Order: sequence, then C-alpha cells, then structure tokens
Amino acid sequence: TVIGGIMKALIHHDQNERALCVYQQHEFAHLHDDKSHVLAIKACRNMKDFDYAQTIIDKHFPSSNLTSYGIEVMTTLIDFYGECRDISKAQYIFKCVGESVKNTACFNAMMDAFCHDELYSQCIQLFETLTRHKHVAP
Repeated sequence: TVIGGIMKALIHHDQNERALCVYQQHEFAHLHDDKSHVLAIKACRNMKDFDYAQTIIDKHFPSSNLTSYGIEVMTTLIDFYGECRDISKAQYIFKCVGESVKNTACFNAMMDAFCHDELYSQCIQLFETLTRHKHVAP
C-alpha cells in the first residue's frame, strides 16, 4: 500500500515518530494491512514504545491466531519480544512458525532475542540448528 511505502521510507531514514503519525492518521480509514501494522510495530520498537506496539499486536495479531500469520509478521513479533526481553514469548512464537516456513530472518530474530537476554549458549545452539536446516543458509 501507499501508506506502507511511506512508512517504510520514514523508518529507513530514522523518522520513526513520523512513520507512526502516518499510521495513526489512517488507523480508522481501513487502509492498513499486515505490512503497515508490522511497520508500525518496528517504528515502536525503534522508539522503545513497547506499550503502543503491544496495543497494535493485541488488536491485529492476537496469539490465538498465531499459526495463520505470514513469516514477516512472525519474525517481527519475535524481534519485538526479543527487544523487550520477553524471551518466553519470542520462543513461543518461533516454535509456532512451521519448519518449512522458517527463513534466515526468522532464525536471526530468535538468535538476537537470545542475545538480548544474554542467553548466548542457546543462541549458539540455534545457530547450529540453522546450519542443519535444509532450506536456510547461514
């Protein structure tokens, strides 16, 4: 969507607050899709506004439907929960991602989550799993 493109450009140029303003201005116009919600969560993460990001997650990505979301949504959620040091939620979401769907970005998000929580041995274990994963290259 156009809104997603604008938000992506703003976030890329470290204009997270402006990206979030664009998101909020169109929140009730039904112009959002998963991509714009993901971008809003990323902007919140960058600004350390974990409460607003959690509000977006609760509204648009309830945990009761986790297996129905695409890999980009799931990776963003893993990244977000890793950044706010909720390793159990990050691991839960990672486990919900189908093995055939997991990609390098998904593994990287989970490894970053382990590192944020100083769980370095688990990060190394996951890296070793990644190197054995058939369709993902380290």
